[in-house]
Amino acid sequence: MELHSNPVRVPGAAVPRGQRVWACLRLGRWGLSLAVALTAACGALLARGASADRIASAFVAVLLLAAGCSALNQVQERDDDRRLARTRNRPLPSGVLGPAPALVLAGVLLVAGFAGLVLAAANLAAAAWALAALVLYNGVYTPLKRHSALAFLPGAVAGALPPVIGAAMGGAVPSTAVVLAGTLFVWQLPHTWLVQLKHWTDYRQAPFPVFCKLFERSQLQRIVCVWCMAFAVLPAVLLQMAAGSAHPGLQTAVWCLSLVLAAVCLPFLAGERGERDYRRLEALLRVDIVVLVGLLACACRV
Repeated sequence: MELHSNPVRVPGAAVPRGQRVWACLRLGRWGLSLAVALTAACGALLARGASADRIASAFVAVLLLAAGCSALNQVQERDDDRRLARTRNRPLPSGVLGPAPALVLAGVLLVAGFAGLVLAAANLAAAAWALAALVLYNGVYTPLKRHSALAFLPGAVAGALPPVIGAAMGGAVPSTAVVLAGTLFVWQLPHTWLVQLKHWTDYRQAPFPVFCKLFERSQLQRIVCVWCMAFAVLPAVLLQMAAGSAHPGLQTAVWCLSLVLAAVCLPFLAGERGERDYRRLEALLRVDIVVLVGLLACACRV
Protein backbone atom coordinates (compact mmCIF):
# COMPACT_ATOMS: atom_id res chain seq x y z
CA MET A 1 0.00 0.00 0.00
CA GLU A 2 1.42 3.41 -1.02
CA LEU A 3 1.85 5.93 1.77
CA HIS A 4 1.22 9.67 1.27
CA SER A 5 2.58 12.48 3.40
CA ASN A 6 -0.65 14.40 2.75
CA PRO A 7 -3.56 11.94 3.06
CA VAL A 8 -6.76 12.81 1.21
CA ARG A 9 -9.76 13.32 3.44
CA VAL A 10 -12.72 11.02 3.07
CA PRO A 11 -15.61 12.89 1.38
CA GLY A 12 -18.19 13.86 3.94
CA ALA A 13 -15.83 13.37 6.87
CA ALA A 14 -16.38 15.88 9.63
CA VAL A 15 -13.92 18.76 9.80
CA PRO A 16 -13.71 20.77 13.04
CA ARG A 17 -15.35 24.19 12.76
CA GLY A 18 -12.19 26.01 13.80
CA GLN A 19 -10.26 24.26 11.06
CA ARG A 20 -12.86 25.29 8.47
CA VAL A 21 -12.76 28.91 9.64
CA TRP A 22 -8.97 28.92 9.45
CA ALA A 23 -9.17 27.41 5.96
CA CYS A 24 -11.54 30.20 4.85
CA LEU A 25 -9.08 32.78 6.15
CA ARG A 26 -6.21 31.11 4.28
CA LEU A 27 -8.13 31.38 1.00
CA GLY A 28 -7.68 35.15 1.06
CA ARG A 29 -3.87 34.95 1.36
CA TRP A 30 -4.16 38.07 3.49
CA GLY A 31 -0.43 38.81 3.65
CA LEU A 32 -0.24 39.08 -0.13
CA SER A 33 -3.61 40.84 -0.32
CA LEU A 34 -2.41 43.38 2.25
CA ALA A 35 0.66 44.16 0.13
CA VAL A 36 -1.55 44.60 -2.96
CA ALA A 37 -3.84 46.95 -1.00
CA LEU A 38 -0.87 49.04 0.13
CA THR A 39 0.17 49.63 -3.50
CA ALA A 40 -3.39 50.72 -4.28
CA ALA A 41 -3.32 53.16 -1.36
CA CYS A 42 0.02 54.47 -2.64
CA GLY A 43 -1.56 54.98 -6.07
CA ALA A 44 -4.37 56.98 -4.46
CA LEU A 45 -1.76 58.98 -2.55
CA LEU A 46 0.02 59.87 -5.80
CA ALA A 47 -3.17 61.36 -7.25
CA ARG A 48 -3.48 65.09 -6.69
CA GLY A 49 -5.86 66.21 -3.97
CA ALA A 50 -6.39 62.70 -2.60
CA SER A 51 -8.25 62.82 0.71
CA ALA A 52 -7.51 60.53 3.62
CA ASP A 53 -10.97 58.97 3.23
CA ARG A 54 -10.34 58.14 -0.43
CA ILE A 55 -6.92 56.64 0.31
CA ALA A 56 -8.42 54.49 3.08
CA SER A 57 -11.28 53.44 0.79
CA ALA A 58 -8.82 52.40 -1.92
CA PHE A 59 -6.92 50.31 0.63
CA VAL A 60 -9.97 48.49 2.01
CA ALA A 61 -11.69 47.93 -1.35
CA VAL A 62 -8.58 46.54 -3.04
CA LEU A 63 -7.80 44.41 0.02
CA LEU A 64 -11.21 42.75 -0.35
CA LEU A 65 -10.83 42.41 -4.12
CA ALA A 66 -7.37 40.85 -3.84
CA ALA A 67 -8.60 38.35 -1.25
CA GLY A 68 -11.61 37.53 -3.44
CA CYS A 69 -9.43 36.98 -6.51
CA SER A 70 -7.16 34.72 -4.44
CA ALA A 71 -10.08 32.62 -3.19
CA LEU A 72 -11.53 32.30 -6.71
CA ASN A 73 -8.09 31.37 -8.05
CA GLN A 74 -7.80 28.54 -5.54
CA VAL A 75 -11.21 27.20 -6.56
CA GLN A 76 -10.08 27.25 -10.19
CA GLU A 77 -6.71 25.61 -9.49
CA ARG A 78 -7.71 23.04 -6.86
CA ASP A 79 -7.00 20.05 -9.14
CA ASP A 80 -3.59 21.33 -10.25
CA ASP A 81 -2.70 22.28 -6.68
CA ARG A 82 -3.03 18.64 -5.66
CA ARG A 83 -0.17 17.75 -8.02
CA LEU A 84 2.45 20.04 -6.48
CA ALA A 85 4.05 19.48 -3.08
CA ARG A 86 4.16 23.26 -2.59
CA THR A 87 0.38 23.69 -2.90
CA ARG A 88 -1.29 20.38 -2.02
CA ASN A 89 -1.83 21.45 1.60
CA ARG A 90 -3.99 24.41 0.64
CA PRO A 91 -7.60 24.30 1.93
CA LEU A 92 -9.25 22.87 -1.20
CA PRO A 93 -6.75 20.26 -2.43
CA SER A 94 -6.28 19.03 1.15
CA GLY A 95 -10.04 18.46 1.48
CA VAL A 96 -10.47 20.72 4.52
CA LEU A 97 -12.83 22.95 2.53
CA GLY A 98 -15.09 22.24 -0.44
CA PRO A 99 -15.32 24.41 -3.57
CA ALA A 100 -18.88 25.61 -2.83
CA PRO A 101 -18.13 27.57 0.40
CA ALA A 102 -14.89 28.84 -1.12
CA LEU A 103 -16.79 30.13 -4.15
CA VAL A 104 -19.35 31.82 -1.91
CA LEU A 105 -16.59 33.50 0.08
CA ALA A 106 -14.89 34.67 -3.13
CA GLY A 107 -18.17 36.12 -4.38
CA VAL A 108 -18.86 37.99 -1.12
CA LEU A 109 -15.35 39.48 -1.06
CA LEU A 110 -15.48 40.54 -4.71
CA VAL A 111 -18.93 42.12 -4.43
CA ALA A 112 -17.90 43.99 -1.28
CA GLY A 113 -14.70 45.22 -2.94
CA PHE A 114 -16.42 46.46 -6.08
CA ALA A 115 -19.15 48.11 -4.00
CA GLY A 116 -16.49 49.96 -2.02
CA LEU A 117 -14.87 51.27 -5.19
CA VAL A 118 -18.16 52.39 -6.73
CA LEU A 119 -19.34 54.15 -3.57
CA ALA A 120 -16.06 55.88 -2.69
CA ALA A 121 -14.61 56.79 -6.10
CA ALA A 122 -15.27 59.99 -8.04
CA ASN A 123 -16.31 57.92 -11.08
CA LEU A 124 -16.45 54.35 -12.36
CA ALA A 125 -12.87 54.34 -13.68
CA ALA A 126 -11.46 52.61 -10.58
CA ALA A 127 -14.10 49.87 -10.77
CA ALA A 128 -13.36 49.42 -14.49
CA TRP A 129 -9.63 49.00 -13.82
CA ALA A 130 -10.45 46.54 -11.01
CA LEU A 131 -12.66 44.56 -13.38
CA ALA A 132 -9.79 44.46 -15.88
CA ALA A 133 -7.51 43.08 -13.16
CA LEU A 134 -10.08 40.42 -12.24
CA VAL A 135 -10.53 39.35 -15.87
CA LEU A 136 -6.77 39.20 -16.45
CA TYR A 137 -6.03 37.27 -13.27
CA ASN A 138 -8.94 34.85 -13.01
CA GLY A 139 -10.16 34.86 -16.60
CA VAL A 140 -6.86 34.80 -18.52
CA TYR A 141 -3.86 34.00 -16.30
CA THR A 142 -5.38 31.17 -14.25
CA PRO A 143 -6.82 29.06 -17.12
CA LEU A 144 -3.83 29.88 -19.35
CA LYS A 145 -1.42 28.30 -16.84
CA ARG A 146 -2.53 24.87 -18.05
CA HIS A 147 -1.56 25.67 -21.64
CA SER A 148 1.38 28.09 -21.68
CA ALA A 149 4.60 28.63 -19.73
CA LEU A 150 4.17 32.37 -20.39
CA ALA A 151 0.87 32.63 -18.52
CA PHE A 152 2.64 34.65 -15.83
CA LEU A 153 2.69 37.69 -18.17
CA PRO A 154 -1.06 38.52 -17.98
CA GLY A 155 -0.88 37.61 -14.30
CA ALA A 156 1.89 40.16 -13.78
CA VAL A 157 -0.13 42.81 -15.63
CA ALA A 158 -3.06 42.13 -13.30
CA GLY A 159 -0.76 42.41 -10.29
CA ALA A 160 0.56 45.75 -11.54
CA LEU A 161 -2.86 47.42 -11.79
CA PRO A 162 -3.67 48.19 -8.09
CA PRO A 163 -1.78 51.55 -8.08
CA VAL A 164 -3.78 52.56 -11.15
CA ILE A 165 -7.00 51.48 -9.42
CA GLY A 166 -6.14 53.60 -6.39
CA ALA A 167 -5.15 56.63 -8.45
CA ALA A 168 -8.29 56.37 -10.60
CA MET A 169 -10.49 56.81 -7.54
CA GLY A 170 -9.77 60.52 -7.72
CA GLY A 171 -10.16 60.88 -11.49
CA ALA A 172 -7.11 61.26 -13.72
CA VAL A 173 -4.27 58.77 -13.25
CA PRO A 174 -0.89 60.55 -12.80
CA SER A 175 2.19 59.37 -14.65
CA THR A 176 3.84 58.39 -11.36
CA ALA A 177 1.09 55.84 -10.70
CA VAL A 178 1.67 54.37 -14.17
CA VAL A 179 5.42 54.12 -13.54
CA LEU A 180 4.73 52.49 -10.16
CA ALA A 181 2.55 49.96 -11.97
CA GLY A 182 5.39 49.31 -14.42
CA THR A 183 7.79 48.86 -11.51
CA LEU A 184 5.45 46.30 -9.94
CA PHE A 185 5.28 44.44 -13.25
CA VAL A 186 9.07 44.20 -13.44
CA TRP A 187 9.26 43.20 -9.75
CA GLN A 188 6.82 40.30 -10.10
CA LEU A 189 8.77 38.44 -12.79
CA PRO A 190 11.99 37.65 -10.86
CA HIS A 191 9.88 36.99 -7.78
CA THR A 192 7.86 34.38 -9.71
CA TRP A 193 10.98 32.76 -11.11
CA LEU A 194 12.63 32.63 -7.68
CA VAL A 195 9.67 30.61 -6.40
CA GLN A 196 10.27 28.15 -9.24
CA LEU A 197 13.98 28.02 -8.48
CA LYS A 198 13.27 27.28 -4.80
CA HIS A 199 10.91 24.46 -5.75
CA TRP A 200 12.86 23.38 -8.83
CA THR A 201 12.14 19.63 -8.77
CA ASP A 202 8.48 20.16 -7.90
CA TYR A 203 7.86 22.51 -10.83
CA ARG A 204 10.01 20.61 -13.32
CA GLN A 205 7.85 17.54 -12.69
CA ALA A 206 4.56 19.44 -12.92
CA PRO A 207 2.15 18.02 -15.54
CA PHE A 208 1.54 21.47 -17.04
CA PRO A 209 3.78 24.06 -18.74
CA VAL A 210 6.06 26.02 -16.41
CA PHE A 211 8.60 28.71 -17.31
CA CYS A 212 11.46 26.90 -15.55
CA LYS A 213 11.06 23.94 -17.94
CA LEU A 214 12.30 26.16 -20.79
CA PHE A 215 15.76 26.70 -19.26
CA GLU A 216 18.51 25.09 -17.30
CA ARG A 217 18.78 26.22 -13.70
CA SER A 218 21.87 28.39 -14.33
CA GLN A 219 20.15 30.07 -17.28
CA LEU A 220 17.08 30.98 -15.24
CA GLN A 221 19.34 32.37 -12.52
CA ARG A 222 20.94 34.73 -15.04
CA ILE A 223 17.51 35.82 -16.26
CA VAL A 224 16.53 36.57 -12.65
CA CYS A 225 19.70 38.63 -12.22
CA VAL A 226 19.00 40.75 -15.31
CA TRP A 227 15.44 41.51 -14.25
CA CYS A 228 16.56 42.35 -10.71
CA MET A 229 19.02 44.85 -12.17
CA ALA A 230 16.17 46.45 -14.11
CA PHE A 231 14.09 46.61 -10.96
CA ALA A 232 17.02 48.12 -9.03
CA VAL A 233 17.02 51.17 -11.32
CA LEU A 234 13.26 51.78 -11.59
CA PRO A 235 12.61 52.90 -7.97
CA ALA A 236 15.11 55.76 -8.28
CA VAL A 237 13.50 56.85 -11.55
CA LEU A 238 10.05 56.70 -9.97
CA LEU A 239 11.06 58.74 -6.93
CA GLN A 240 12.69 61.33 -9.20
CA MET A 241 9.39 61.67 -11.08
CA ALA A 242 7.36 61.92 -7.88
CA ALA A 243 9.55 64.29 -5.89
CA GLY A 244 12.19 65.72 -8.21
CA SER A 245 15.22 66.99 -6.33
CA ALA A 246 13.20 68.06 -3.30
CA HIS A 247 14.13 65.03 -1.23
CA PRO A 248 17.83 64.17 -1.71
CA GLY A 249 17.81 62.02 1.42
CA LEU A 250 15.08 59.81 0.01
CA GLN A 251 16.93 59.57 -3.31
CA THR A 252 20.08 58.47 -1.49
CA ALA A 253 18.15 55.82 0.44
CA VAL A 254 16.66 54.41 -2.76
CA TRP A 255 20.04 54.26 -4.51
CA CYS A 256 21.62 52.53 -1.51
CA LEU A 257 18.86 49.93 -1.51
CA SER A 258 19.35 49.44 -5.26
CA LEU A 259 23.07 48.88 -4.76
CA VAL A 260 22.39 46.27 -2.07
CA LEU A 261 20.00 44.46 -4.41
CA ALA A 262 22.58 44.53 -7.21
CA ALA A 263 25.28 43.16 -4.89
CA VAL A 264 23.05 40.26 -3.79
CA CYS A 265 21.94 39.23 -7.28
CA LEU A 266 25.27 39.61 -9.13
CA PRO A 267 26.63 36.25 -7.86
CA PHE A 268 23.74 34.62 -9.72
CA LEU A 269 25.72 35.27 -12.92
CA ALA A 270 28.66 33.20 -11.71
CA GLY A 271 26.99 29.80 -11.38
CA GLU A 272 24.27 27.81 -9.70
CA ARG A 273 23.18 29.04 -6.28
CA GLY A 274 21.41 27.29 -3.41
CA GLU A 275 18.02 27.63 -1.76
CA ARG A 276 19.47 29.99 0.87
CA ASP A 277 20.56 32.39 -1.90
CA TYR A 278 17.11 32.24 -3.49
CA ARG A 279 15.41 32.98 -0.17
CA ARG A 280 17.78 35.86 0.56
CA LEU A 281 17.13 37.51 -2.80
CA GLU A 282 13.38 36.89 -2.54
CA ALA A 283 13.30 38.53 0.91
CA LEU A 284 15.29 41.50 -0.35
CA LEU A 285 12.92 41.98 -3.28
CA ARG A 286 10.00 42.07 -0.86
CA VAL A 287 11.76 44.59 1.36
CA ASP A 288 12.60 46.69 -1.69
CA ILE A 289 9.02 47.02 -2.88
CA VAL A 290 7.71 47.82 0.62
CA VAL A 291 10.40 50.46 1.17
CA LEU A 292 9.69 51.95 -2.25
CA VAL A 293 5.99 52.36 -1.46
CA GLY A 294 6.88 53.89 1.92
CA LEU A 295 9.37 56.33 0.42
CA LEU A 296 6.87 57.40 -2.22
CA ALA A 297 4.32 58.07 0.50
CA CYS A 298 6.88 60.20 2.37
CA ALA A 299 7.85 62.08 -0.79
CA CYS A 300 4.22 62.93 -1.53
CA ARG A 301 3.35 64.04 2.00
CA VAL A 302 6.52 65.76 3.25
